[in-house]
Amino acid sequence: MLKHEEESREAEERLQASQESTLKALSSLQEAQERMAAELSRIKATLEQPPEHKPAEKQAQATKPNPTAAQAASATVAPMNPVTQEHVQSWNVARPRRKRKVITGTSGDGTEGRFLGAPQVGSIFVFHVEKSTEEADVQDWLQEKKKVEAVSVRQMSHPDSTFKSFKVTLPKDELNRVLQDDFGWPENVKIRRFAPSRRNARP
Repeated sequence: MLKHEEESREAEERLQASQESTLKALSSLQEAQERMAAELSRIKATLEQPPEHKPAEKQAQATKPNPTAAQAASATVAPMNPVTQEHVQSWNVARPRRKRKVITGTSGDGTEGRFLGAPQVGSIFVFHVEKSTEEADVQDWLQEKKKVEAVSVRQMSHPDSTFKSFKVTLPKDELNRVLQDDFGWPENVKIRRFAPSRRNARP
């Protein structure tokens, strides 16, 4: 009988201890809820404050989505740095490039000296040329057959290409002549005005 009473008493003590633990947990939970509610109220009040009268901040706040209560509770609201006049002055503003004036010399003084102006030139692209043809062959053909003095001839094709191609630079007044159909280029050779391209084998 005494043993039964002791067991009952121990059971009651355990039950009482369990109830006290439950009450403490409920109390802690209630305190946490109150703190969370206070924090939410503070965040809501912060978000509802009228923005300062600055165009940059007003536009940023207008485009920013309103956070939900759960997001506001878990997120940290970082202060925004206002856009000042110094910031605006430090921004690089794209300006159109100014066209620089270029003059061309016309004086005939000193034409026999070492300070001379180079002639105005233009370039053509000569392609579909036999692979055995060299730069000197093109220059010699123009000079001997057509009396055209090429300023330079440069191979543009890759060494492994099936055909060769060349950039031929000529005096500008010869361009129209060499681009005529009746100029008499060798058979199957093709010619057009030269257009610079990044894909050229030799820049």
